Amino acid sequence: MLFNIRRHFTDDFFITDLQIKKKHINPFLNYCVKKNIIAYFKRNENILLTQVLMAQSKTFPQKINSDSLVAIKR
Repeated sequence: MLFNIRRHFTDDFFITDLQIKKKHINPFLNYCVKKNIIAYFKRNENILLTQVLMAQSKTFPQKINSDSLVAIKR
């Protein structure tokens, strides 16, 4: 089902709108599962699903991890 959500929104949505790197899209969707994204998708509640994805993109740890990796490399 997560594959269907990813295909529905396209990689461009995740990369451009949510600022999620391509390699982090699947982990991001797994991160969002606890917020009922599968149920919203099944019920075609796309506006609510989009709102959840947008909100979760702000707290997704990818940004923290990438900042930490840069700091460690210095």
